Amino acid sequence: MPSIEGEVGGRPLSLTVGDVAGQANGACWIRYGDTVLLVTVVASKNVREGISFFPLMVDYQEKSYAAGKIPGGFFKREGKLSDKQILGCRLIDRAFRPLFNKAIRNDIHIITTVLSTDHACYPPLLGIIGASSALNVSDIPFPEMVAAVEIGRINKEFIINPTLAQTEESDLEIVVAGTRWGVGMIEAGASEVEERVVIEAIQLAHEEIQKIILLQERLVEEVGPITKSEMIEEKIDIDLERRVRELATQKIEAVSRIAEKKEREAMMNKVVEEVTESLLGEALERKAEIGSICSQIERE
Repeated sequence: MPSIEGEVGGRPLSLTVGDVAGQANGACWIRYGDTVLLVTVVASKNVREGISFFPLMVDYQEKSYAAGKIPGGFFKREGKLSDKQILGCRLIDRAFRPLFNKAIRNDIHIITTVLSTDHACYPPLLGIIGASSALNVSDIPFPEMVAAVEIGRINKEFIINPTLAQTEESDLEIVVAGTRWGVGMIEAGASEVEERVVIEAIQLAHEEIQKIILLQERLVEEVGPITKSEMIEEKIDIDLERRVRELATQKIEAVSRIAEKKEREAMMNKVVEEVTESLLGEALERKAEIGSICSQIERE
C-alpha cells in the first residue's frame, strides 16, 4: 500500500494509507519517531436537514495503552476526555474548519487516535498532518493540503518539534498550521520574547509546513487519480436573501455594536424571529435558511 517517508526536525516521518480502516472514506497511518497515530475521515451520504451550519465533528483521543499503561483502580476502562485531549480536538478543528465549503450539509467526522507515543512530540500536530492526508486520498471534497509544526527556542536557537523535555526549557512555544499558500492557525505562549523572534518562528514553521505538504503530494500521486464525491450544498434562494437583507441589515448592524455577548446574542435571535415572522408562511418553514443569511450579514 502507498507509503511515503521523509524527515522533519531530524526525526523520520512516514505516511501510509490503505492498510487499515478500509470502510472509512479516508484513513492515514502516521508515524513520527516512535509516535504512531491512526486518523480516519468519514462523511455521511445524506444531507442533514434543517441546519444552517457546516456539520464537522473532530475527535482526538489518547489511549492509555499508547504509553504502555492500563487504567488502574476499580474502573479499567478509559474515562472521559481529559482537558488536554479536548484542546487537541480544538487544535485540529481550527486547522480544517475554515477551509471546508461552508455550504456542505453532509456530516463529516475526523477521528484521531494515538496508538503509541514516545513523548518526543505533541501528537495533535500529527493529527493535523494525518487528517490532511486522509482527506486528500478520500472522496470528500477538500481544497487544500494542511500541515503543522511546533517551534521552540532554547539559548536563542530555534527547535523544530521540540520534545516534551525541551519545551520545559524553551522560552517560546508556538504551534503553526497552514497550507502551501499561508498560515491558517497559530497557538502560542512565550516568556516575553521580542516580536521579531515570533515572526521568525512563524516563517520557519511555514517553511517546514511546505516540506510536509510535499510529502502529502507524493502520497496522493502514489494513490493515483481520486474521484471526489459531490456533497449536497445549501442553496440560498436569491429572492429570499434579498428580502431578508432589506429587513435585517440595519437591525443587525445595530445589534453588532452591543458590547455584552449574551445581550448581543439574545438580540440577534430576536432579529431572526422578527424577520421570519415578517416573511409570513412560506418563510416560517425556512427559519434555518433565514438564520444562515442573517449570520452572513452579521459577519459582513
